[in-house]
Amino acid sequence: MASATLRVPSPSSRSPTSSSFITPLVDDFARSESMLSQVGEEEEEEIGLTEKELRELYDSEEIERFLHLFSAYVTEVQVPETPPPAPHEANPASATRATANPDIDDEEWTAAEKEARTDDYFPPSEPVEVPKPFVYESLSEEIVCRWLVPFLPPARPPIPPFTLGRLRLALQRLYLIAFPTYLPFFQHLQSLATWEHPMTSSVYCTIFWALWWHSLLLPALVGRIIFCLLQRKIFLYPSLDELHRHRKEVKDADEFGAQVVDRLSATSSNITEMWRLIRMVDRSRKSKLKKLKEKAKEMKDRASSDGKDEATVLEESDDPEEVKDVKAVGLFALDEIADFHERVQNIFIWRRPEASMKYAIVLSGLFLVTLLPPKYLTKITSFTLGFLFWHIVPLLAALSEQDRRRLPAAFAEVPTDAEFAMQLIAERVEKGLDVTLKPTKRSKKNRLSAESLPGDLQTSGSRSAPSLLPDPKKQNLFTKTSSSIGGMMGLAPGKGWPVSDAWPPQHPLIPLALGIAQPEANVDNHTYPCQHTSSPGLITLTSRALFFTPLLSQNAKAMIPLTAVKGVKKTGLFKGINIRWNDPVEPSKEQREDKFHWVGNRDELFARLIAAEGIRWQKV
Repeated sequence: MASATLRVPSPSSRSPTSSSFITPLVDDFARSESMLSQVGEEEEEEIGLTEKELRELYDSEEIERFLHLFSAYVTEVQVPETPPPAPHEANPASATRATANPDIDDEEWTAAEKEARTDDYFPPSEPVEVPKPFVYESLSEEIVCRWLVPFLPPARPPIPPFTLGRLRLALQRLYLIAFPTYLPFFQHLQSLATWEHPMTSSVYCTIFWALWWHSLLLPALVGRIIFCLLQRKIFLYPSLDELHRHRKEVKDADEFGAQVVDRLSATSSNITEMWRLIRMVDRSRKSKLKKLKEKAKEMKDRASSDGKDEATVLEESDDPEEVKDVKAVGLFALDEIADFHERVQNIFIWRRPEASMKYAIVLSGLFLVTLLPPKYLTKITSFTLGFLFWHIVPLLAALSEQDRRRLPAAFAEVPTDAEFAMQLIAERVEKGLDVTLKPTKRSKKNRLSAESLPGDLQTSGSRSAPSLLPDPKKQNLFTKTSSSIGGMMGLAPGKGWPVSDAWPPQHPLIPLALGIAQPEANVDNHTYPCQHTSSPGLITLTSRALFFTPLLSQNAKAMIPLTAVKGVKKTGLFKGINIRWNDPVEPSKEQREDKFHWVGNRDELFARLIAAEGIRWQKV
């Protein structure tokens, strides 16, 4: 019998000219359905679990999956921007499109003779020009600017650049949703249409024509959807077979994403990473050469400069921006499709009960509408389509490009898996629970893309999960210069030390006797070794602020209030992090940014930062 799992291709099969790999993946997935009944030794032990123990097992695995998904997929967050003011107050888009009248009122200004006194002298004053209202180009634009734009949510972040890591995550998410759902559905339809099982096909055929005769096809379809929605509300937890199937789907999704990226990448990951690092180092030299070329072009006449422009275009044709834009847009489309399917799936599993209840009520109303006679259904359908075409489309076309970015996505009130993971992180921080789980025997096999690197440095060659502890080679930098810290607090990330009520907290290098003599405060502090742009040191994260203290200093060098943090981003190949924040003393100034090239247990620090102060973050 063929193997049920997807094999990672060998290095010799990674050539772009190799045979198609989509068909074998589909065949392996189809054959794997017959092997779901064969469980291993670990699964045999779970057969005797009670319902309560099965629920606890399911909850723990879901928490672990979401934490790994958060670690891999959420690499940058920011506070949503404040929506622009209402159009009647200030609307730049409308102001630019408004019809300005350059004519000036040249009529003479005459005083009211009945109220004027001849013996008094009033100095002449210039007339005050009354601002004229905006003149909209169309009725649709006026309706949009007055009644739609002020109520739109903040704009969504721009399209991120294309990377192999983002492509891998998008393919894993699509696989986890599409293959377990659509592939069995279409296989079942094919089986019914080809009458592979005559008895089953005859039953479905009889039901179909009976419903058609009584005009109940639409009510039956909507009723089936309502049944699936309410079924998961009653049975919140899956069975043991469904849990085993879900584990295998997660594992197959991880291997599928790795195989696709391996086939798409022409070179190995090590060579790719080395080439990227060389380009980063060589970027400054290229910028200087570019400036010299621009100066040389300015010194020549127009004819020679035109010829030089053509040569410059030919030189830069190796890496055109159009190709990058097409790749980024394609990856963005994959992410949008995955987000849509995840939101629909979360509606049916009641991830947010109030939203699922709202859609259950909407489906119930739609079910009652489908019971109307066919002639009324035809009129309602044609009315809906005509209203959308003649009245809604012009309103959307009247929106500016900036306002279109503010249009909410479909089912925006339902969270995606990444957004739900962020909510779960905040809840666990509030309850004092761990935000990173230790790798288990099963999680090493079934984790979903937690080993991929974030940002532009993501590649398909990363196969090992990120360690929850700092790299020993990197930690030697700190142990050589501050060996006494290990004796006091062990330098274990996430551990705190006795602190006093004084703020900012003192560095742990103070004498141990002084720390014992002072009364301990019940403050939840977490420390992380780091490498700041200025010097190595320690990050102290409290419930109110983040402090950076150099190794050989007793006082904090930088203090960032958590309420002032506006953006957090994972960066670099060495697990760095950037923090953008506003200075609370001078909020009018531009945002400041502190860069940490390396942070021990970076994922935990990132999770605790976005879970603090109840700020609603937006994933970038």
